[in-house]
Amino acid sequence: MNTQEQAQLSAADRETYRKAAEAGNPDAQYHVGMTYANANGVELDYKQAFKWIYLAAEVGHVQAMRTLAWLYANGFGTEQSDEKAQHTSVLLAEKGNPKDQYFLASLYQSGIYGMQPDSEKMIHWYYQAAQQHYARAQYALAKIILKGVDIKANDEMAFQWLSLANMNGHKKAADELAKLIKRVPKEKIEEYKVRMTESIKSSLQQ
Repeated sequence: MNTQEQAQLSAADRETYRKAAEAGNPDAQYHVGMTYANANGVELDYKQAFKWIYLAAEVGHVQAMRTLAWLYANGFGTEQSDEKAQHTSVLLAEKGNPKDQYFLASLYQSGIYGMQPDSEKMIHWYYQAAQQHYARAQYALAKIILKGVDIKANDEMAFQWLSLANMNGHKKAADELAKLIKRVPKEKIEEYKVRMTESIKSSLQQ
């Protein structure tokens, strides 16, 4: 349920959600928490928001976990803790959602949430998300490969990930792909295309 839908709920509806939350329903717990976080029909109260969102996150509610990491990182409703924000982000990525895997990789790359930069873990999580056709991860991985700093530069691998990112709708991938094609000899590009096509066919047959 989004913020606008929450705002449109009547007092009776909010009470229904609260009773469900008190009975242990994680969706209701998350909703009640967000009601306090957004002051929808109640006074803004980050402590109450944290309380209910935490309960939902504890039983694996994905959106609650995402919000909880943000609350820990920024110290809203609870003591600020980079360590807990990091821990929650890792748990999310391990659940397998490519969006969360991409986000964790970006933490290892940028040091947000106080994360210690780690090239190996960064590449691992970008790769996990890229394998699930997440365009932003495919593009990020291609850029890393092109730079050749955290991993050995490889034009063919960069070509493949940029091609996939482009096919999956990443707006910047087409420009980077064009630059790569202009720089690499035409016969090499044709070889890359053949091997990429064979690789895709092979994976579909498995």
